Amino acid sequence: MAALLEAARAVLENRAFVDAARAVLRACRTILGAEAGLVALHAAGGTGFEVAILEPGALAIDPADGLPRPLRPLSTRAAKGRTVLANHLAPRKVKSPPPGRGSVLQSALLAPMIIADDVAGFLALFNKPGGFSAADSKLAEVFAEMAAVAMLESHTRNRVEKNRSALERKVREGTTQLRALSRRLVETQENERRHISRELHDEAAQALVSLRYGLRLLEREINQGGSGGGRVTELVQQTDAVIDGLHRLAANLRPASLDHLGLEAALRQYLRSAGSKSDLTVRFKARGFAGKRLPAAVETALYRVVQEAVTNVVRHARATRVDVLAECRDGRVNLMVEDDGVGFDPDEVRRGEHLGLLGLQERADALGGTMTLESAPGKGTAVVVEVPIVDSNSDR
Repeated sequence: MAALLEAARAVLENRAFVDAARAVLRACRTILGAEAGLVALHAAGGTGFEVAILEPGALAIDPADGLPRPLRPLSTRAAKGRTVLANHLAPRKVKSPPPGRGSVLQSALLAPMIIADDVAGFLALFNKPGGFSAADSKLAEVFAEMAAVAMLESHTRNRVEKNRSALERKVREGTTQLRALSRRLVETQENERRHISRELHDEAAQALVSLRYGLRLLEREINQGGSGGGRVTELVQQTDAVIDGLHRLAANLRPASLDHLGLEAALRQYLRSAGSKSDLTVRFKARGFAGKRLPAAVETALYRVVQEAVTNVVRHARATRVDVLAECRDGRVNLMVEDDGVGFDPDEVRRGEHLGLLGLQERADALGGTMTLESAPGKGTAVVVEVPIVDSNSDR
């Protein structure tokens, strides 16, 4: 009874499989009065069985040799889910074991361990005085079921632990990426503020100072009886220059064409400007838009993807050409930015903190899409983003 309670406790306490199965085997062996026993599991290669737990008693069984030869045909039957009982295994002419070889295997009882209708292994008992009975078979099946439960719990626990470790790793990676993106957001905001401040100071502010000075000269000419016609023309030109500068600054922040004309027109305008400001040959092709407007969130995100990708090409790729393809079909938008630059190892980039590429990935993820990165040293780079045309929060 103590052995049975220990076996039940080992299973219920979710001990490691080896410990729980050993306790089950020991209890079964004790209750049935068997000389020895073992627990065998399916071999890693999927064929045959391997000894996982052995209580040999006086039997000369070496786990390294696999199952004893007399057990192999019995194990084949047990693998089909049947309990196998054999009481006459020893040859009749063998009266006693050879000197120094231990007991002779005379009888065996094999009970399969079944998990989800599959035989995962079996519990085996050997050499009961007087042989094993049908009642012993029923009892061995109960203990084999306990061993199967212990094995299932162990596998489940290992799987949960593995999934938890993987989840924790993803959380850590996500936290790191989130911190990196937060830093990048702050840096981008500060850079934009410095850029706007510099633009306003260098162009708009100076132009307004000049305009104010011109207005004073005009006032003086009028007070002295002059017509001021030439001065008015000059002031109008200065005012137009200020307006053009402010329009250009606003377009750099967010092009009006994106709101009024859509993604295709905005990309065409941006890429024409990017090509004129660099030594790049920029080629753009759009398919399937035909004046079609996409949800605002999709248009904005894809515009920023192209903007970020082309900026990366200009800064890092040392490329001479960049091709941009935008295609709208079957409820999805595919966007590809490909250059002929120096390329890089994508695995090394993913291990690092490359915020430009991380930002592209985040924009694709936010729209329920995917980003694929293809590159190799000396082979150029292709960034492919695919997103569904879905807007759960449309403002149009």
